[in-house]
Amino acid sequence: MPFVSANAIQIAYEETGDAGAPVILLIMGLGASLVFWPDALVAGLAKRGFRVVRLDNRDFGLSTKFVDAPPVDVSGAYARLMKGEKVDAPYGLPDMAEDAVGLLDALKIDKAHIVGASMGGMIAQIIAADHKERARSLVSIMSTSGDPKLPPGKPEALAILTIPPPPADDRAANIEHGVRCQRAIGSSVLPSSDAELRAKVKRGTIARIILTARRGSFSR
Repeated sequence: MPFVSANAIQIAYEETGDAGAPVILLIMGLGASLVFWPDALVAGLAKRGFRVVRLDNRDFGLSTKFVDAPPVDVSGAYARLMKGEKVDAPYGLPDMAEDAVGLLDALKIDKAHIVGASMGGMIAQIIAADHKERARSLVSIMSTSGDPKLPPGKPEALAILTIPPPPADDRAANIEHGVRCQRAIGSSVLPSSDAELRAKVKRGTIARIILTARRGSFSR
């Protein structure tokens, strides 16, 4: 997987399609690497004449990990946000939006259709708002603006998304956790099979194993 240096970190990415075609930038959500975008979707977009770029957000997949940053209580942070309170965190969504723009800069892409899912949708919204000259269009999937007055997510989905993940070296536990997460946020109308979900989650956990082999220790 290729990398670029952008916004003072290393960003892992993949691209599919003609290098001269209009670009679609895909930004995945919380705790999910770029492989969580369905291959059939990526191939279909490329077949229709787009250059599809996917990235691993910071702190996940093969992009830079902030191993020295203090741990964040995700559940507590979410509760404070819903009350309109400030959350003290090592970085925020605007930093992640700058990561994505930095990737576009490194790849010499002036404009792109910005597509984000869940947290990635929030990142995409920030790009469209703060870097509107870089966005041909915006697609925000199963996302929100973060306004605490808006309806929250379903309790069962919030519960699974805000609990700490298993230790990075326990691949089996991470796979089970990932499958539960995907089932909680996935479509109830067109549900994926357990085999499909498990295969996707397994691909996502491989990145952590590769990173471990490179560094000799697991990151958080």
